[in-house]
Amino acid sequence: MLDFKDYKIERPESPFTTIIFNFIDDELSEESLEYINQEVNKYEIYLEYDCKSEFNIEFKKNILIQMILTYPNRKVPLDKKELENFVMRRVMDFTEYYFKINYLDNSYQDDVAEHI
Repeated sequence: MLDFKDYKIERPESPFTTIIFNFIDDELSEESLEYINQEVNKYEIYLEYDCKSEFNIEFKKNILIQMILTYPNRKVPLDKKELENFVMRRVMDFTEYYFKINYLDNSYQDDVAEHI
């Protein structure tokens, strides 16, 4: 199951803000790494038009996923509470997508295989 660990915000002297989200999945094996990498990189189509995404995925006892989202500064709230809501919305959206690609797709394939 995917667990959200933490996030870090980088606000360099530029018109963009980068948010780095760290997740861990302790249920999937190293064999799943290639599939996860392919599917996770498709997530960008669900993001806002002015957001850029990048993913770093590796296996060290567990699958570690780093999602890096870059937004224009105007999109990222400065207020602490608003920022936390902004971040948690992204975490929930990605967690839902991840669940869909790993668990719902697999259960559908299992159901189809049973009927063949």
